[in-house]
This record gives sequence, C-alpha cells and structure tokens, in this order.
Amino acid sequence: MLLVARCRAEGRPARLAMALPLPAAGSCGSLLAADDLELPLPSVWAEIFDEPAGRWRALAAPAAVAAAASASTLAFLWVLSCGPSSGDSPGAMRDVTRRYCGRWSAVLEARGSLGRSWDVMLLRLGRGTSEDGPMACADRLDEARLARKARQEPLPSSRAGFKRHSGYVLDSQLRQHELVHPAHAKPVGLFQGKEPIWRRGDVAELRSAVQWRREGREVTEGERPMKTSRGGSSFAMQLFGSWQTKALALPPPQVCLPSAAGGHFGPIPGTNSFGSLEMTGAGSRAQSLPPGTVYLEQEIARSAAARLGVHFAPAVVGFLRENGQVKPRFGGCVVWLKDQADVLAFAEEERERLEELEAKKKAERMEAAWRLLIKSVLVDLYVETRYAGRDISV
Repeated sequence: MLLVARCRAEGRPARLAMALPLPAAGSCGSLLAADDLELPLPSVWAEIFDEPAGRWRALAAPAAVAAAASASTLAFLWVLSCGPSSGDSPGAMRDVTRRYCGRWSAVLEARGSLGRSWDVMLLRLGRGTSEDGPMACADRLDEARLARKARQEPLPSSRAGFKRHSGYVLDSQLRQHELVHPAHAKPVGLFQGKEPIWRRGDVAELRSAVQWRREGREVTEGERPMKTSRGGSSFAMQLFGSWQTKALALPPPQVCLPSAAGGHFGPIPGTNSFGSLEMTGAGSRAQSLPPGTVYLEQEIARSAAARLGVHFAPAVVGFLRENGQVKPRFGGCVVWLKDQADVLAFAEEERERLEELEAKKKAERMEAAWRLLIKSVLVDLYVETRYAGRDISV
C-alpha cells in the first residue's frame, strides 16, 4: 500500500490488486456444509502502469501470482483491482483476472453461475472513476489489451471449452438471436472434422424492431428479417441485424395552435404504440429525450402531470419477466420543459397530501387496534369475574 501511495503522490497511475480466495461454484456446497469454514487470506499486491509499454505491471506480487499468469492452471478465479478515490466517490473496481490466468474460458467455466452475481457486483462498484484523466486512459488501454489476450486464446480441445471462449464458437452453439455475418465469412476449421468453428467477430447479434428502437435505432424500410424466432411464446418475433437499421430520428416538438385555454405544446414525440417513452437503451437517458423535454424520475410526477392536465409520457426504464411474459417497468415520466416547474410543485403538494392521508390512516388503524385490545381485555375480565370458581361442563 505504501508503494501505491508513493506512486500516486508522484502522479503515476497505480492501484491495488487483490486475489480473493473464493472457490469455484461446484465446491461451494461442500464448503457450506463444513463445520469450520476457514478461507485463506487474500493476496494483495501493487499494479503500476508502464506508460512506454502501455500496460499494467504487477509489483511486489506473490510468487504464485507471477506463475499463474503464464500457467494454464486455475490458480486465481477472482482478481480485483481498485483505483484511487475521487472526492466523496470511492475508487472503481475492475476485474483483472484475465491478466493472471492462462485460459480465460476455463476461468469462466469454473465460475459457473457465480459469474452473473460477480458481474452485477462489478457493475455497481465500477462507477467511481471519471471518464477523463490518466487512470481512465490507462484502464481503456488495459481493457483493450486484456480483450485481445482473451481472443488470442488457443482453440479449446473440448466442446464445453468453446461455449465460453472469447474468440471462437461452434456452429451448434449459436443462439437463436445470433447469425454468422457477413455471409461470405468462412470457418477457421472443423471441430472433430465435422462441425464448423466460427470466429466470435463473425457472429452478429440480432434484435427485434422494438429492441433496436430501445437502442436508438430503427429498421430500414423494406428490410427482410434475418431470422424468425418464437421463443417461449406463441407469437413469432422477427429479428434484424445492425446493418439493416439506421439511427432513429426523433421528430421535432410540435406546437399546437393557441386555444381558448392558452397555447400548449402537443403530445410528447417519440412515444411507442402504448403512449410511453422507452428509455432503456445503451446510451444515457438524456440522449433518449426528445428536444424540449425533461425526465422526472419521481414516481408521483406521473400522477401530478395527469391531474394538472399537461402533456406527458410515462417513462419505461426497464423490463420485468413475470409468468413467462416480459412486462415494462415504469419509472417517472417525461414532460415538456416549460411544464417542469408546475409539475414538480404540484407533485410536492401531492406528496404532502398523500403523507398526511397515510398518517391519518395509520392513526385510525392504531386507534382501531387499541379499541380491539381494550375490548379483548374487558371481555377476559368479565369472563373471569363471572365464571371464576365454577365447574363448567361442556
């Protein structure tokens, strides 16, 4: 830690790396069944960014760490690096296991179902570093190098090894929404002399027209679907590739003619057939907003806009799977910028009104519960006084 602190004081990008002693997913059951669950202490070392070489280098690392980088064994399944904190924000964490393993696909296979929880945790803890600065630049160069190393991993010798390989995939392992593109792409070889082996770079991901719209793109008119998938429902889903789409052009805000009640903007543009605005794309929510509008994330803003009578569009911020069906998850609404102050003010009044109403209902429930308690006590006292000492036969 002193070495990292000194390098940071000199202005050199440096961070701490730590190998967590977490087991593989398959051995978790036996560990939990043990009486004394003892795990070894994590290994901690320093990583310094070598600017001339454009890569991170491990310093003062244990001997096992240095040997694992060139070996094919699964010495480390979970290796984290922590950058410097910025103000009140903690340092961002990154998964750098690819630097200290021989075969990345074998690590993914050993992680098993725990890998999904690991990715969710990293997504939450990896937001502390700003997009600018030497540390962010070093991380981008490092990510490109690690991705290139994973793609250059040699061909697996088993069918299961291809499933999580970063560079190659078998023809039978292509999912319903995946397609080899371009059409003239050739396989790099045959697995066991029979099944084609494709590069991951030649495999394109297909999406439906609705899914492309969530990404800020729309299917070009006249394009035929590359695949038709039914999935788990009885409705066929037409799938398109990115080369069949174009950037979604949002129409400019339309202003209605002034009426007797005063001039108002028209309905929110860019809504779907259900009248809601989808804000689930890969970009920021600000990029999903039509010009002249603003997103209000308060849940009560939706009812406030409806009661005020201003134009608004419910915001779809995600999707939920319920009973095998995908349903939208709403969060806040989108209103015209000129209506923002009125909606927020009315929403605050509505929130105070609802809080007072909830407090009143809570007081009524407490009073009713108290009355019931007193009544029960009085009944018990009456029965005890009336029938005390008597032999009651049933």
